[in-house]
Amino acid sequence: MPVKKPNDGAKFEDDVFRHVKRLVRRDSLCVPANAEVHRIRSYYSEARKARIEFEIAIEAFDDGAEEPSLIWVWECKDHTRSERLVEVSAVEILRDKITQLGSGRFKASLVTTHGFQSAAEQAAISGGINLIVLQKEFVRITKYAEGVPAEKREELFATFAVTFNGRRIVDRHLLQDIIKIGLRENGIPVPHRDY
Repeated sequence: MPVKKPNDGAKFEDDVFRHVKRLVRRDSLCVPANAEVHRIRSYYSEARKARIEFEIAIEAFDDGAEEPSLIWVWECKDHTRSERLVEVSAVEILRDKITQLGSGRFKASLVTTHGFQSAAEQAAISGGINLIVLQKEFVRITKYAEGVPAEKREELFATFAVTFNGRRIVDRHLLQDIIKIGLRENGIPVPHRDY
């Protein structure tokens, strides 16, 4: 019987979801810290007479409102295996969905692993869609130098970086959370100090 491979796309979506939740909690996005973040959410399109599903959605509510006043949807494109750049068609499809739902209340982001074709970037700029690249980079764990105390030999072993509309953002606290989760998931005791 063949071994079923894990759904890499779903894993990437889960990773993006965790990052988005942390950014909302830290008030790092333009939504209130108490906004609701959903892993899968759908919204009714009058044009389709059906619901449109998104992988991640942030809903922000005005005081006392039962319907969100702002909905920020996130689509994920995991191109880890192919290393392809996201094509313009993916941006156009997302822009069309937002137009059907109402661009006054909806905002959209498209997250990938390897970047976007230049036509996709232009379409995103004209359509008001945020393009984000989620990257993990490795750097040297230790550096060896004669006469340097052991505690000064340690270096960060990974960095978390996001390219947001062409601007690279590095979040040290997010990196620490990622490292701690990875250690815990592998049964390694988590140190009680910041990296």
